[in-house]
Amino acid sequence: MSAQEEVQPEIELDEDAARLAEMGYKQELHRGMSAFSNFAVSFSIISILAGCITS
Repeated sequence: MSAQEEVQPEIELDEDAARLAEMGYKQELHRGMSAFSNFAVSFSIISILAGCITS
């Protein structure tokens, strides 16, 4: 990846935040998952699949 490709997503986020500010909103959605959250989602999906297979 070039340096320009790595910088581009940050620019888009700033433009999105600026657009939201124009409409009177602030960007509040946290788009990250902790290790525990990732484990919990994965465990839930695996449990559902295992339950369907055994039944």
